[in-house]
Amino acid sequence: MNPLLRFDGISKSFHGVPVLRDVRFEVGPGRVVGLVGENGAGKSTLMNILGGNLAPDAGEMVLDGAPYSPRTPAGARVAGIGFVHQELNLFPNLTIAENLFLQGFPTGAGLIHRRKTNEAASELLARVGLARSPSTAVGELATGERQLVELARALSFDARLIILDEPTTSLGESDR
Repeated sequence: MNPLLRFDGISKSFHGVPVLRDVRFEVGPGRVVGLVGENGAGKSTLMNILGGNLAPDAGEMVLDGAPYSPRTPAGARVAGIGFVHQELNLFPNLTIAENLFLQGFPTGAGLIHRRKTNEAASELLARVGLARSPSTAVGELATGERQLVELARALSFDARLIILDEPTTSLGESDR
């Protein structure tokens, strides 16, 4: 079976200090992979390279058999990479549906189609097991629920690979 993703010799330094040195591993389709290491080991740096937030100094990534080098998070998103950051990236004053579709609302005649937006949001919330109305303000949600909204957003653009950067750090024991 061919890997979905391959890291081949990825290296990264900051101000001359090496953070990643010759990282090599593969992720197969349908697999769950956990990167484990101490603080400062480079886990988040590697995921930020994969997610288009950083560029490697050396090495290459191969996604679905083709060279992959996103220049931006939007480029990673287009390639099917979803990223749920440790620091949640939601707007508390907006609804769940608005947060889910900030990068592309369902529209008709140049206007946001609210009904379709809420229907699509409801489907995504059901997929992640969040029993909330899409019209709920994100500011009303608990931290664990906000993480589920982030996960639903990653699923909203049919991500083939989803990265969870330290997903349990900000959660209480029952949410973990």
